Amino acid sequence: MAITYTGVRNPVWTNPEHTQIDLEVNFDHWTEDEYILFTADPNDVGEPHSVELYNRAVAGDFGPVSEFVPPADITGDNAMALLRVERDRLLEESDWMVLPDRTATAEQLAYRQALRDLPSDYPSAYMTWDQTTRDYVWSNVTWPSL
Repeated sequence: MAITYTGVRNPVWTNPEHTQIDLEVNFDHWTEDEYILFTADPNDVGEPHSVELYNRAVAGDFGPVSEFVPPADITGDNAMALLRVERDRLLEESDWMVLPDRTATAEQLAYRQALRDLPSDYPSAYMTWDQTTRDYVWSNVTWPSL
């Protein structure tokens, strides 16, 4: 079954290498009459509509393709909330160190205390986009380690 669409808008490169394009597409098989985000890829051989949408976007059929813009830094309260989530995950992973049937070392106790102190020790921590890894990375914070 061929996938068809009735409208395409807002093409944007997904990366600076121009290898994929994000589009808003109104697919005919979608039960709602709305546009959904779709990433078109010229190498998506299993999905011919993806290749078609990519090629048509490059040709300008849906307007000019906007340049990739890296995501904004995550700062302030949002960064602190994410810092706490990551800190809590690391604390949970290290809970075994302080179980009643074992004696934690001074190094393990110091590690867990440093995790608990992260928000107050690094109130200006933020996350910035790393284009190499294509993910957010922490800045202005030093994570404790064992």
